[in-house]
Amino acid sequence: LMDATSGSITIIAASVFAVVMILFLAVAAGLATWLVRPVTALAAGMERVASGDLSVRLPALRRLDEFDALARRFNRMAAGLQERESMHRSLTLASEVQRQLLPARFPRVEGYEFCQALEYCDQTGGDYLDCFALRTPEGERTPARLGLAVGDVVGHGVAAALLMTYTRALLRTGADRERSDPGAVLRDVDAHLTLQTTGAAFVTLFYAVLDPERHTLAWASAGHDPGFVVRASGGVERLPSTRPPLGVGLDDGDTAAPVRLEPGDLLFVATDGLAQSRDTDGRFLGLDRVERLLREHGTRPLPELRDVVLRAAREHRGTLPQEDDLAFLAVRRTHA
Repeated sequence: LMDATSGSITIIAASVFAVVMILFLAVAAGLATWLVRPVTALAAGMERVASGDLSVRLPALRRLDEFDALARRFNRMAAGLQERESMHRSLTLASEVQRQLLPARFPRVEGYEFCQALEYCDQTGGDYLDCFALRTPEGERTPARLGLAVGDVVGHGVAAALLMTYTRALLRTGADRERSDPGAVLRDVDAHLTLQTTGAAFVTLFYAVLDPERHTLAWASAGHDPGFVVRASGGVERLPSTRPPLGVGLDDGDTAAPVRLEPGDLLFVATDGLAQSRDTDGRFLGLDRVERLLREHGTRPLPELRDVVLRAAREHRGTLPQEDDLAFLAVRRTHA
């Protein structure tokens, strides 16, 4: 009887142990699944983000624990990356459009050569340069007269790029109306800019009309850094501002006395991003240094002069990043 009872107890104990183990394994499996599932989902989401799919979002877990917080943070991160990617694409497109508005090539003009440089500190910027044939009274565009422009919109980035594009359109429209009077063109641009921006933004702009037959340069400057005429004889003349910047509503200033370009003479006009390049001690490159560079290297071929000027600005900045857009235009009369 004792043997029978002992055997029954053993069977019952084994059965209970088996049931407990089964229940334990089931609970353990469920708990493991409960713990691993959000980790697996998070890993899969990260994999999709790494492959470039920024639209992925994790479903709400409603667990009220750390995994819920991780899912919410992941979704915020993915949404932020998607927004930045969209903004990057828009900026890239805006940069491409803006660069297409800049002169890809210069008009062919007998006896003259041209060179330009433009470096933005962001993807888009507010510096502007242009060289375009003006319309004749009959409406044709010929290189008999050229419009030359270098401008700088306050600030940089997308807002400055938009204002620059608007200024370019105003300038070209006014240049065709007032073919030989740069001062009148700037007054017209100023009136429109002031009306549209209500004085909240301004533009400095050097605008000149080059007559390649008479070799004269009629010009006006709205608050812009001085241009330079580097003579083949070695002298340098500055072309200072003739009126306030555009867009602030101070309609004043006329076309300056024209300048005659002799064989070998060079016109050089830059935005303030050149002279105001700052070194690690906070010192500017300065207009005097720019003038010395032009005196020393002004007779070089224009591509070499371009490299000399840009290298001087970079070496002056040293390890500092570029703080402002930089642009310049150079025009040389090559022969009689």
